[in-house]
Amino acid sequence: MKLIADSGASKTDWCLVNDKGELVKRVYTKGLNPYHQTTDSIAHEIEMNLMNEIRQHKIKAVYFYGAGCEYDKKEDVRRAIALSINAPWIEVGSDLIAAARSLLGKERGIACILGTGSNSCLYDGTDIVDNITSLGFILDDLGSGSALGREFLKSCFKKNMPKDIADKFIAEYKLTVEILLDRVYKQPQASRFMASVSPFVLEHINVKEIGDIVRKTFREFFEYNIVKYENYQTCKLSFTGSIAYYYADILKEVAAEYGLTIATILQSPMEGLLQYHTRA
Repeated sequence: MKLIADSGASKTDWCLVNDKGELVKRVYTKGLNPYHQTTDSIAHEIEMNLMNEIRQHKIKAVYFYGAGCEYDKKEDVRRAIALSINAPWIEVGSDLIAAARSLLGKERGIACILGTGSNSCLYDGTDIVDNITSLGFILDDLGSGSALGREFLKSCFKKNMPKDIADKFIAEYKLTVEILLDRVYKQPQASRFMASVSPFVLEHINVKEIGDIVRKTFREFFEYNIVKYENYQTCKLSFTGSIAYYYADILKEVAAEYGLTIATILQSPMEGLLQYHTRA
């Protein structure tokens, strides 16, 4: 058996597959990030909410991917997994290598993540060979849910949005200027809060001002990321993440402005990771 995990901000998706590549069990636990949780707390989450579901199975290999799983933090996660899972092989990788393997397999290309945050890389079919540095939601995360939310919130409260749309949004989300500033500047997880307005943005995507915001932040993602890669015009371009998936039509439209065609858009990398780790 192989255990493949994709860990995001809010949840971890665990898939247990047999030697034929068939899905045996799928379990969801809390999101696991070594920058926010200790080795012991990660191990506790695995023991209490994963192992109770799969303990009877003999696991030969674990492939765990997640945000924050880079540099020395990879070893922290590997140790946490090993405390609960007695597998001969445990491999830990970043969410970016997960995206590359999921979207591109063994092919060369550019893999992109557009979710709550954003990132991209140039992949040679085996390893990430270039990465335009991601600077987080305050300075960067262009094209992401937090970027869309930031621009939309700004437009609503700065009177750049049609009044009926702004009033409807503020009523639905029960916001005032004071509440907004508290959520963004004082409360934790501001990026997740800003990204939480995406459903409203998507529902009203045909409002010109909202469509313009989405196109603007997607263009910024291309300008500050995609076009910086050497020979980007010849690379296979693919995306994963909820923003890429739900705004696919506009994303493809913006890509065409740069003379590019998007090969694949996946809501989650798990589908591609299952293929990557189970193909003969």
